[in-house]
Amino acid sequence: MPDHATPASAAHLSRAHVDSWLLSLGAEVGENPPSIEELRASASWRVTKPLRAVRGRERLSRVRSRRLPFRLPSLDASSDLESSREALHQRLRAIEPHLLPHQPSAHRPALSVEELLGELCARALADQSSEDSEHPRASLWLVIVAVSGCFPDHNLLLGLSRDISEATEREAVARILHHCGVWATRHGSAQRRISVVDDKIVAFVNLTGRFGFNSGCSGLPARPWLAGIRLAR
Repeated sequence: MPDHATPASAAHLSRAHVDSWLLSLGAEVGENPPSIEELRASASWRVTKPLRAVRGRERLSRVRSRRLPFRLPSLDASSDLESSREALHQRLRAIEPHLLPHQPSAHRPALSVEELLGELCARALADQSSEDSEHPRASLWLVIVAVSGCFPDHNLLLGLSRDISEATEREAVARILHHCGVWATRHGSAQRRISVVDDKIVAFVNLTGRFGFNSGCSGLPARPWLAGIRLAR
């Protein structure tokens, strides 16, 4: 990764834009989701019925054994928004020292969610466009992890990389939010927190074997932080 500075005037979105994105993560993906009748009439509904029954029994058993606490849906949208903002800010701050090492957080005022998001996305865009970058998508991979709370698969990484290749910094931030929003909605990761481990190797044997979106390290170059991203509920 080239050691060049992110432009001081990195474009960032408004708080209203980011808040609207966070609130949308709980909504259905797509403008016209199928009705319950259409779902039940589909072939996939019939085929997956045994699997749903097994999963239902497993979840019920975990609730009864207190290994999966039962929570009623929250009715406080403002509380959910603030907790999602805090989680997003935590994830962005976790990767900040690894993408913006020239600007140690201890020697400058704390950045808002929007400002930090803009600087990190600008760095990812600059690294991708730099001819001196040995692994141009490494920074983008880390930004996706921080914004979505998930490890991206190869298709998401390549698709987003192509989508922002000709974009301005501000457009790139908006497109990164859009792509990561689909991922975060699918896996319910808006309030997930992460930690970056750079002094040891972290192996995700169980998670990687059971969940497809935890295979983001595949085909990427070795990096201290690529070897150790922890996703926590």
